[in-house]
Amino acid sequence: MGIGDRIKQRRIELGMSQQELATAMGYTSKSTINKIELGKNDVSQSKVVKFSKVLNTTPSYLMDWDLDDENNDVPDYSKENNEYIEIGQRIKKCRLNLNKSQLDLASSLGIERSTLQKYEAGKRAIPITVLKELSIIFSVSIDYLVTGLNYNGNVKTTSYPINEELSYMIKNTLNTEATIKLIEFARFLSQDKKNLK
Repeated sequence: MGIGDRIKQRRIELGMSQQELATAMGYTSKSTINKIELGKNDVSQSKVVKFSKVLNTTPSYLMDWDLDDENNDVPDYSKENNEYIEIGQRIKKCRLNLNKSQLDLASSLGIERSTLQKYEAGKRAIPITVLKELSIIFSVSIDYLVTGLNYNGNVKTTSYPINEELSYMIKNTLNTEATIKLIEFARFLSQDKKNLK
């Protein structure tokens, strides 16, 4: 059973029409859903996450991932591979921003270092449970890890990992007044930088 079959099965279980699912997914017509269900259109990993939310299920179910299976190697489909590579690059960037080694991060996740290497290289599909854990460790959203964007209501904003030291200082050592001044100063610097361009 492929992802299209699982999407169709879950849609029917929820009593949704193809048009209702298309609207919820932001597609203009039900023909896109029909093509996905028939396996004629590929579904990107970011769309899998959105489908899972709309269909009230998990990406793991839609992708037929066995979360305990160590054989989640990504097949060589160029479009999907590029998405896995981009996700892996964001994971590596976040890891390096925290000055963590692959061994340290793998240990925190309870996985082998070789598995993390494959995630970072885009050679293995990443279970949603691992993405959730990574988002907590890196202080970023799952959306950032999957798409490179954070979704704030209807506004898409680029998200970068929060510097751990600055975050700790704001949360634990600065009072409210000092935090407000720091934010105002950051806005001033940001505006000043825009004026210099």
